Amino acid sequence: MNARLLSFLNLVQDAVARNTGKALEGSRYVNFHKGLACLSLKEGGSIQVQSFVLADGQACLKVAMTWSGCANHVVHAVYPTSLQFDWNRSAEQVAEVWVAGPEASGVVEASGLAAVG
Repeated sequence: MNARLLSFLNLVQDAVARNTGKALEGSRYVNFHKGLACLSLKEGGSIQVQSFVLADGQACLKVAMTWSGCANHVVHAVYPTSLQFDWNRSAEQVAEVWVAGPEASGVVEASGLAAVG
């Protein structure tokens, strides 16, 4: 599953670019040993992808998104359930959450402090 980290991050970036007409620019880092990849965006915020195996043996990708000026994050889980799993559709779903922003996911700023609503 670790090899999927950067591939999935690329798919998310491509999906955001298709949906907004604007590319997400920033720097990336990956640690395959820890199963973690991150895109830190120039304008602030980040998209982190973590790969792990659940207690029942099922693989999972956890995508944590933060936006500039928002202290809390939104988590989106991806459970690839078959060999024919649609990675592009899952990346589209993550991109939709990203484009909708933190407010649409229930994360709001209150007096300079973030609170989950």
